[in-house]
Amino acid sequence: MQAAMHLGLAFAIGVVGFSSSAATWGAWLVVAGSAMQATGATLNWLTAAEDQFATRSPGLVVNSLATFVIWPGIVITGWGVLSRL
Repeated sequence: MQAAMHLGLAFAIGVVGFSSSAATWGAWLVVAGSAMQATGATLNWLTAAEDQFATRSPGLVVNSLATFVIWPGIVITGWGVLSRL
């Protein structure tokens, strides 16, 4: 799922019709959020958390925080793509 999102991000950044600094911020936020999700999954694996929600594992915390990083990046990038149309 992450690979498809990053391929779409690469396409979207090429299409955006606003300043390159905004496009860069949007891309970095999406990449940082993806890295946080990967870190959360790795923490769940290292701590052998079978159900991250039931055990409230550290991986769940990192995965939850990733939402607040990745969504602004998606909104910024999506706004750039839609304003270009």
